[in-house]
Amino acid sequence: MSQNFLSDLYDEYQHFSESSIKSRRFSHSDLINIINKITSEGKIEKSILGYSVEGREIFLIKIGTGKTIVLLWSQMHGDEATATSAFLDIFNFFIDSSNKFSDEKKVITKNLTLYFIPMLNPDGAEKFVRFNSVGIDINRDARALQSPEAKMLSNIVDEIKPDFAFNMHDQDYRWSVGGNDKVVALSVLAPAFDEAKTINESRSKAISLLSKLIKKFKPLTEERITRYGDDFEPRSFGDTIASKEVSTILIEAGRWKSDREKQFLRKLNFLLLLESFYMICTEKLEKDDSEYLSVPFNGKFLYDLVLRNVLIKKEENSFKVDIAINREEKFFSKDRTFYYISNIEAIGDLSTIYGIEEYDCDGLTLSEGKITEEEINQLDLGNVSVIEQLLEKEILFVKIDESEYEIKFTKLTMNLLNNKNHNIGAVEISNSANFILKENSVIKYFVLNGFLVNADKIEMFEGNCLIV
Repeated sequence: MSQNFLSDLYDEYQHFSESSIKSRRFSHSDLINIINKITSEGKIEKSILGYSVEGREIFLIKIGTGKTIVLLWSQMHGDEATATSAFLDIFNFFIDSSNKFSDEKKVITKNLTLYFIPMLNPDGAEKFVRFNSVGIDINRDARALQSPEAKMLSNIVDEIKPDFAFNMHDQDYRWSVGGNDKVVALSVLAPAFDEAKTINESRSKAISLLSKLIKKFKPLTEERITRYGDDFEPRSFGDTIASKEVSTILIEAGRWKSDREKQFLRKLNFLLLLESFYMICTEKLEKDDSEYLSVPFNGKFLYDLVLRNVLIKKEENSFKVDIAINREEKFFSKDRTFYYISNIEAIGDLSTIYGIEEYDCDGLTLSEGKITEEEINQLDLGNVSVIEQLLEKEILFVKIDESEYEIKFTKLTMNLLNNKNHNIGAVEISNSANFILKENSVIKYFVLNGFLVNADKIEMFEGNCLIV
């Protein structure tokens, strides 16, 4: 039996990773295909727990025959898919026919019975939104039980009476670790079940397990682990299930550097859950809150981009300011494509806040982008030299014909303007972030829909511009 289960799992992860999932935006039909594949050999059990509002199947996957019951659910919020993909990797781990980790698998399946509910909110997942198709936040429906999805989760808890429950989520990626400028990778919580935040035996076990996990995962996350806020919320499932003397653990995946699709956090979820299963089987979860209490809570809310010390000239005056910009993901439903819309959130002294990306622009002067006077044929915009010539003239918005476009974004390094909003290029709060930064009248950078782009490396642009 391996003495280094976690490190060996880390090294072997790609052997189990479900290769058909590369993005967070997979559909319910994708899930069905994978579940049918992994259950075809009968090594793990599949049943239908019930149906969503729009009639999509919600599955229950069972692994193991042990006395200790563990329940896990994911994608209660339809746009929080990291744990669902990690579940699929875990299923591959258990059905793998090689001898990799055979001893650990035997220990887990002999001692535990694992129940997984992947994608509790398939209607929300289909549109990649938080709520179910009625608009209900399922995680605020634990008391009223108005949604079929909430009723299913409540019923299975009462039926199987789990010893441990894992409530898997993705939190907003802009939270910082305590008060510093680090972005949170994982946030954890043993939720309270009353206003007094009482620690009974079951909650103490959850805290002890988390303390052990935090100690092991600090190095893997570069200490980007926090505690989620522990205020009692009687409408939420974590708090409600904890009140039934179930050792309940909340895991929130945040962000990892430039990993937009959260594939490293998916790996961390895979590792954390399998390590949890193994610890439950092999270690005494005696009272130990030292590591749990030592990690900070989620701290300040960060901005996506902060430009420091930008010089803005207006009328006869000059102002040296910081500019904070956020980029919001928008969803184009027909092909599940996402694009960004930026917003200028704040201008001024932002010395007390942090950006996920920060640049010192001392010596650079802001210049608003221009709009073409005449319409330009879109076919011409496919020519790189045409775009370059427009950018050299400080043009960031090209007029096109007045017809409406269903698609609202373009991969061109140029915004397309098909309305009469002549204030579109203004650098103002709540406007999209499109402007130019110059050094002694020479263009050094373009800010294109909230992305800072070196004028000498336009081809490195990784974002999108807008059709507005």
